Amino acid sequence: MTGAKRDTGKGRQAAGDTDQKHIVGALLKRYGRESLSEEAEIHLKESPHALFQMFQLAALTDARVTPETAVRTFVAMRDRRWSTAGGVLRAGAEKIAGALRDAGYPEGDVRRISTAMTDAALHLQEDHGGDLGELRQDAGRDPERERELLRHFANVDDDVVDAFCREARKGMPPSRAARIADSTPASLR
Repeated sequence: MTGAKRDTGKGRQAAGDTDQKHIVGALLKRYGRESLSEEAEIHLKESPHALFQMFQLAALTDARVTPETAVRTFVAMRDRRWSTAGGVLRAGAEKIAGALRDAGYPEGDVRRISTAMTDAALHLQEDHGGDLGELRQDAGRDPERERELLRHFANVDDDVVDAFCREARKGMPPSRAARIADSTPASLR
């Protein structure tokens, strides 16, 4: 068979990639946005508030509630002006706990999350001027050190830090997202 072209499969793969992108796009259009931060309308613009809001949303998802409940709870907290470190401190753990109870969070999660949020806000205000971006600078832009500081200052586990990094990575320009991706476990990318 001289002159016959050999099928390398590259054309089929490119067509499959395009088909897959269309399917994913249709599913997202029908069932929701790509990330919870998009669903909560958190727009990352190098703003210290947006990073803190992503952290809050990550903490709210670390509970026995649906992601939709976490997003609704975050939006309600933002509407009450409790979506900055200063706003959380002004509200206090009891008001935040009440909002979590009202949203249907189990009691064990209520205490843990409200304490984590107020602890995070306090440490963020005292140690980093209320700016999670400053935490990044304090960590020397070392992704693993950033993760360690996040775990420590809010007394949260790896699940919250992983969720925060995943959401933050989705909302950042590609160059910054790549640095965060380096610190996110492969199973969560």
